[in-house]
Amino acid sequence: MLLRPVTVDDAAWIPRLADRSFAPWETDYGAAVARWMGQENTFGWVAVDEDVGPVGFVLVATLGLVGEGRPHVLEVVAIGVAPGARRQGIARTLLARVIRHARTERGVLEVRLNVAADNDAGRRLFEQAGFVVTREDDGTFGSGGRAVRMSWRPPRA
Repeated sequence: MLLRPVTVDDAAWIPRLADRSFAPWETDYGAAVARWMGQENTFGWVAVDEDVGPVGFVLVATLGLVGEGRPHVLEVVAIGVAPGARRQGIARTLLARVIRHARTERGVLEVRLNVAADNDAGRRLFEQAGFVVTREDDGTFGSGGRAVRMSWRPPRA
């Protein structure tokens, strides 16, 4: 499994996978993902299987005072894995890449995300990566389901 940065060429398939991945909780999430992909403060990585091609992605937005060493937050806005490639550790690998980036980039205060309260697999994935629930009720998803805020903070020096 190879990880590479998200490029403009990925705009053809990432929104479609986002729609499939978030369908239980959001309608047309791919449109939001497509907008984020065009923003300067959004970046991410793609998981590529040598035989199949791209099989997963993670998109991250930088929030706050951006610049060398300035305090900011990284928000995981979307993570998805193709149905045929799930349960192979791809999402875990993508999330680990985000955390590695947060550990090495100066000024990161936290990495945060929202997950559906009833998304047990997602919550387990994030907990195993070191995320903790910081807000049990962080609004709702399009389906009306409750959103839970989870955060990971880099160790203090």
